[in-house]
Amino acid sequence: MNPLIQLDQCESTQNEILNYLPVHPDGILAVFTDKQTKGRGQYGNQWDSGEGMNMAYSIAVRCQDYKASALSFNFHTAVLCRYFLDKLTDAKVKIKWPNDIIINNKKVAGLLVEKMKCQGVEYYVFGIGLNLLQVDFLGLSSAGSVLSQTGIRFRVDDFAKEFHDFLCGNVLQCDEAEVLELYNLNLFRKNEISVFEIKGMRQNGIIRLVDVQGFLHVELENEGLKTFTYKELKLLY
Repeated sequence: MNPLIQLDQCESTQNEILNYLPVHPDGILAVFTDKQTKGRGQYGNQWDSGEGMNMAYSIAVRCQDYKASALSFNFHTAVLCRYFLDKLTDAKVKIKWPNDIIINNKKVAGLLVEKMKCQGVEYYVFGIGLNLLQVDFLGLSSAGSVLSQTGIRFRVDDFAKEFHDFLCGNVLQCDEAEVLELYNLNLFRKNEISVFEIKGMRQNGIIRLVDVQGFLHVELENEGLKTFTYKELKLLY
């Protein structure tokens, strides 16, 4: 049994899930809400979620049950999210390095993977903040939702249950080489001329790949092929 717990509201599903792990220490556990007040994104970023319009969801799996590497869990969950949304909406869904989901050139989701310990047991906790029904993004030109980008309307609780069932059936099954290949195959703006901001300066470049260590390889117009870690550059789109 892999329980999914619906919360009326919470500050962060990533934090809240720790309160339920002692009661459900085995198998897979997830929590979700449509009212998250202090969502956390990658590297301490905030994820704002409009009440009743978006889904905040976190799932915990025991590290001992996931046989591949820790880094591959980041790639794997991103690939699974992209695949699920692609099949559900039949839209153009891409992964923006390192942790965003893009539908038709707009960011609809932010992903976060953390390793947490509860009562001596280590867990991978994967969280997603997904815009489902929101249409007003207060001037953020790069933001969108499933509704705004596809015209498809989902109930948050129905979507969460279907998503949870999909993850439970696939999250522990990982071929690392295949996952990295799929991650790169669906990488946002791969092999396209793009504009990047690097140390306050704008420069043209082409994303070539993400390597096994998670570094982004970009061929810059003036400097040739360079590798970057997160926050060393910003893709402008």
